[in-house]
Amino acid sequence: MAERSNYSIVWGIILILLGLFMIALPVIAVGIAAIILGLFIIFRSLAVFAGRRSESGTISTGTYVLGILGIIIGILILISPLVSVVALAILLAVGLVFVGIADLIRTFAPAMTGTSRAISFLLGILALIFAGIIFVTPLIAIRTLVQIAGIFAVIFGILDIIVGYYAYRGGRMRTPEVRTVAPTRPTY
Repeated sequence: MAERSNYSIVWGIILILLGLFMIALPVIAVGIAAIILGLFIIFRSLAVFAGRRSESGTISTGTYVLGILGIIIGILILISPLVSVVALAILLAVGLVFVGIADLIRTFAPAMTGTSRAISFLLGILALIFAGIIFVTPLIAIRTLVQIAGIFAVIFGILDIIVGYYAYRGGRMRTPEVRTVAPTRPTY
């Protein structure tokens, strides 16, 4: 049980530090995440080549094309991480436009009830508003999302430390001791 609690406490501390970093320096945090993503894509593409070649001795055309595209995308991300993140944000905004339009169309479906219709309409409008914000100011939107993620990381880190502490104590919370007293006979 102590090993599990130590893991939870260490993980909680790491999450708090990561969250504070994301809150204080969101642009740098996004840049680092983009670089890690670029390296992952490159190594994953190379691993696909190695894995396919070892199984059959040849590489299929689809695997070859996807591997080369993966390597190119990874290199482009490494060359300009923030431009890549902005491009991903714009893709997110395009997706939000489609989701917003679909929700607004769904609002007029005959199967929708009053509450469902209102919620669908509200979600559609919100998706379109968020898409507009991302289109107009993608870096500010990304920075804000990273800071919100940092706040959640700090909260989850604190919760992990609390869980680790209680796991260390054997899962018992300290409760006051309650004494039972035998009932007495009323005196008349």
